[in-house]
Amino acid sequence: MLNQFSRYCVTLVQQLTIFEKYNTQEFNCMKAIRQFFKSPGVRGLIHSFLLKIGDSYNIYLVRGNMEPSYRFTNPVMRMNGQWFYSLDLIRCETVEFLSREIYERGLDGDVAEVGVYQGEFAALINHFFPDKKIYLFDTFEGFDSKDIQVDAEKGFDVEDYHDFSGTSVDTVLSKMPYEENVVIKKGWFPDSAVGCEDRKFCFVSLDVDLYQPIYAALHWFYPRLVEGGYIMVDDYSTDRYKGVKEAVRVFAAEMGISYFVLPDVTGSVVIGKPLKANVKFENLVVNSDALNSVV
Repeated sequence: MLNQFSRYCVTLVQQLTIFEKYNTQEFNCMKAIRQFFKSPGVRGLIHSFLLKIGDSYNIYLVRGNMEPSYRFTNPVMRMNGQWFYSLDLIRCETVEFLSREIYERGLDGDVAEVGVYQGEFAALINHFFPDKKIYLFDTFEGFDSKDIQVDAEKGFDVEDYHDFSGTSVDTVLSKMPYEENVVIKKGWFPDSAVGCEDRKFCFVSLDVDLYQPIYAALHWFYPRLVEGGYIMVDDYSTDRYKGVKEAVRVFAAEMGISYFVLPDVTGSVVIGKPLKANVKFENLVVNSDALNSVV
């Protein structure tokens, strides 16, 4: 019995030695692979390859609006630590395609974002609207206590809200590809909109998460939205900020308008302002047989 136990111990030690040797080799192999992909030359090749794929298949940040040299110039794609933000392809692509629609239609108006935080999405908007003024509304100090109080009174769980105070005007401006077009409006919205009453907008992003500022921003911007313009509201479908959905639904019911939900990370919604009809329907002849066949 003792001899068998001794042989078992020897065999176990041998197996552990082999396992340790294998793990050491595997660790060294993985370390070498990581170092290989960290090398500037390899990273550059991979980056170029991904951009080539993106250019071919209309993946995020594909083309600029004014000329081809604007492609891939957004800091969101270049800055270390910001790549994760570009992974919400649907949200990023939506801004790109809406900007193309706006430019192709020749719509006038500025662009804006309410709820800027550290400026990643604002930089995206600035990139796709390079010749338009962009108004950035934010407290730059996180949520206002009175807006949180409104959510609390509505029964929303405010304890789970994030702290968005870790930002500054300089942080945001450093990320803007066309800083000369940026207008910072610091303060509580809509008080911070004083002086902008006569402006018109073709695209607006609302990312303020709470009921009161979303509701106020929709009522402030929609009358100032040009015909054919768009308002994009983030966090509509998230469980954390339930005030967003309620604000959008209340506003839409009051105005008698509709919107559609995007399948992006937070289930954003897009509200479009209708164009004026330029078709005279009084002379329109309807083929009843064709209509019945469709029905």
